[in-house]
Amino acid sequence: MRIATPLSLLSCLWLCACFTADLDPGLAGVFACEESSDCPEGLVCANELCETADALPTIEVTNPEDRMPLAFDPADGPTRIIPVRVLGTLTLRPRNETSEHVSGEGHVVVFVDGQEAATIDSGPLSGGVTVDVQVANTPGPHRIRAVARRNDGIDYDNEEAKGTRLFWLDDGQPHVAILRPWPGTVFDLDIEPVTVEVTSIHFEIEPPQGIEKFERRGHAHIHYDDPFPICPRDANCDNGYIAIVPGPGRDNSVDTMLPESGATTASLTAVLRHMDHTPYFHPFMPDAPTEGEPLFDTIQIVRAAD
Repeated sequence: MRIATPLSLLSCLWLCACFTADLDPGLAGVFACEESSDCPEGLVCANELCETADALPTIEVTNPEDRMPLAFDPADGPTRIIPVRVLGTLTLRPRNETSEHVSGEGHVVVFVDGQEAATIDSGPLSGGVTVDVQVANTPGPHRIRAVARRNDGIDYDNEEAKGTRLFWLDDGQPHVAILRPWPGTVFDLDIEPVTVEVTSIHFEIEPPQGIEKFERRGHAHIHYDDPFPICPRDANCDNGYIAIVPGPGRDNSVDTMLPESGATTASLTAVLRHMDHTPYFHPFMPDAPTEGEPLFDTIQIVRAAD
């Protein structure tokens, strides 16, 4: 005779099977997460999975050196070659070898001024690998970013998986650059303080004081989504800056609020000023202070919903 199994007993058996499965709470690459606080102790959240910190790659750009000046020579033509050295803990695999993700494996993609310039997928990354990249031969700041990319083509999203470096092509003239935030940084739509850090070459950045104009001395104004280079010649635009660098008690940086915004790409611009806040034009001509060109650096940031 066949005896029916009560539904409650079946439910119990099913639930018991679920809760007695051998799921180790410390197992990496299994549990989904949004932030590290969602993960069991000892694991961190990366690419929406709880992983061991040791399995996540680190990347560092060691050449060019930080804010290193490289001599500008117009005879080099429209582009020039720069050797970039990358150091890291990623186990390198050829980018077309496999599409299966293995934590701690992948390749490195090198960007120059926002454009993909080289791929590193072989060699002893732990000892450093050097690749030659093409850089636009223009005086002023240039930026390198090296990113660890997984076998499946997705970038590792832990902060240590990318290295950055700003360097100058130095023509002996003043230039300014935004050092922080890095181009492409994503900010949510909440109004929160953002630190803007500025650096310069052949120009001394100091707090605004007095009304005298000095060659290669002054400060910087920070603009949000204003048009450059025309802004310094338009009084309404020129007066629309959101911050001054140096900020109160700060060294070449300031904490400022980004304007309220929807999801968009926006620009941040640092423009050099005289002590009296008037625009600094190059070349410096005390008798014709509005002649020449403004000195500024513009980057793009992203505003996005959290």
